[in-house]
Amino acid sequence: MEERKIAFVLKKLNHANSYVPVLTMNEGKRNLIFRKIFFGIKICPGMLISFTKIEQNQNWLCLDVEILACFVNNSYSDICFIHHILEICYYFAPYHKPCVEVFAFLCDTLTFMRKHDISHNFLLVHKVFVIKLLSMFGFCSYNKISRCLAVYDKLTFSFIDFTHAQKLEFLKNQLASIDEKDLDVLIMEGLREHPNFCSFKTLAFLYGS
Repeated sequence: MEERKIAFVLKKLNHANSYVPVLTMNEGKRNLIFRKIFFGIKICPGMLISFTKIEQNQNWLCLDVEILACFVNNSYSDICFIHHILEICYYFAPYHKPCVEVFAFLCDTLTFMRKHDISHNFLLVHKVFVIKLLSMFGFCSYNKISRCLAVYDKLTFSFIDFTHAQKLEFLKNQLASIDEKDLDVLIMEGLREHPNFCSFKTLAFLYGS
C-alpha cells in the first residue's frame, strides 16, 4: 500500500484546473489535482489533509483525501492572519524541495491557535509569527528580529501550563519590548523582495497598505 502524504492546503480549489496548491514537509509545494468525485468535499485553505496520490505531469493526482485538522477561526483578525501566512508560504515556498521548518511552523501555529484563544487581545502576536516565518525564508536580519524570535519561542514553548490570566499577563510583559511599527516595516521589506509582491491580497488586513 502506498504511503499516505500529509500536506497543508495553501489556497482554495481552482475548479478551472481542478487542483489546489499544498505544502508538504519533504517535497515542498506541490499541485494536488482532484477528480470530480472529490468536489463534494470542502477543501479549504489552512486544512491539514492526508491523501494518496499518483504522479501526473509534475503534479499529484489525488486518489483519496482525509481532513486531519483545520485552523480554528475565532475572530476576523485570526482569519486574516491565517490567510496571510498561507499566502506567504504559497509565494515563497519552493516547488519540489523540502520545507521541513516551514511545515513544522504551520503545525506549531495550528496547535497554538487551537489551544490559546488570546490573539484577539494581542494582535501583535500575529506579526511575531509572521516575522518567524519570514526568517525561515531567509529574510530579515537576525540582529533586527532576535528579540522578536525570542518572544516567538516563549509563546510556542512556555504556554503549556499557563492559566488564561497568566497567558495575558505573560503576553503583556513580553510584547511590551516590541515596537509594532518596526515590525510592520521589517515585514513589508521582506515581502517586497518577492517578484509577485503586487499579487499579495492579504497585506491591507494586517498592515493597512
